[in-house]
Amino acid sequence: MISWALEDGKYAEERFAPSNHFNLEIEHFTDCVLNDKPPYLTFEDAKANCRAIELALQSALTGRMIAF
Repeated sequence: MISWALEDGKYAEERFAPSNHFNLEIEHFTDCVLNDKPPYLTFEDAKANCRAIELALQSALTGRMIAF
């Protein structure tokens, strides 16, 4: 289950069947390579994820909230 709070104060959640996300990632990568398909997530998505991780670590180290 994934849950989150929305900006308007509402709460949302979504449930998924149990799965091994590492296997799913490998299967998706394999499908992209073998069938010449673009990946679901772009290089820009990957860079944004890395930036979010960097900022979360910086926030944890400094104890300050840091805007994305």
